[in-house]
Amino acid sequence: MRLHSGNSEARNKVIAEFSKWQLDIGDGKVKCIDTQRTDAETEFVVPDEYVVKSPLKSPIKTLINIIYPDFQNNMHSQEYLRSRSILTPTNVVVNDINAQILKRVPGNVHTYLSQDSIEDMGVDDNDFDSSFPVEYLNSINMPCMPKHELKVKVGVVVMLMRNLNQILGLCNGTRMIVTGCKKIV
Repeated sequence: MRLHSGNSEARNKVIAEFSKWQLDIGDGKVKCIDTQRTDAETEFVVPDEYVVKSPLKSPIKTLINIIYPDFQNNMHSQEYLRSRSILTPTNVVVNDINAQILKRVPGNVHTYLSQDSIEDMGVDDNDFDSSFPVEYLNSINMPCMPKHELKVKVGVVVMLMRNLNQILGLCNGTRMIVTGCKKIV
């Protein structure tokens, strides 16, 4: 619904057609390529108008250029940032996109690390600490957990992933702009 605001009637028609196509995929109404498959995988043809062709060797850079045209001149505009986003199916793609966009934002990169140890709440003399080496804890990358290393710059957009204060509007999916980076003591 957010996509329809402020567009021409022709643009809204294109958005509606794309939305319907996406819903049809989810409902299994799009014609499959191979109807004889027995596994849960389904293959179908994506119409050319929904495919981003990349003349560059990096399709992620092409996608960023399409979604965020003239980024350097508009990156300080809240309306510009508010009206755009890139949704991805996996954390790997998210990480690649974030790294590319972070390179485009001027300023110093600030790196914040997660807690890299587990508190032992039990027996004093055990092998609990050696069971989970710091390197292993830092390498865990699961869909419901943030990465060990967070890199940000002043001016980048971040998305809140855990409810902090719903009364103040700080709930899952809230997008915010980093206005300062402090040292952790």
